[in-house]
Amino acid sequence: MLTIFTVPLSLNDELEFYYNTELLLKEYKLINFIAFSIGSAVIYFLAVNIYCLWSKQNR
Repeated sequence: MLTIFTVPLSLNDELEFYYNTELLLKEYKLINFIAFSIGSAVIYFLAVNIYCLWSKQNR
């Protein structure tokens, strides 16, 4: 999630860091990316918990 804000960091010719605002995600893409990340995390969490509960019952 932090890469949304750290990716625009770049080096210039003098090897100094600068924040390139042209590489930032637009607001609608940022919302879609965050929603996708959180949705994927919820689905993964549920799938792992269901698998663990199922495997305990089959022992």
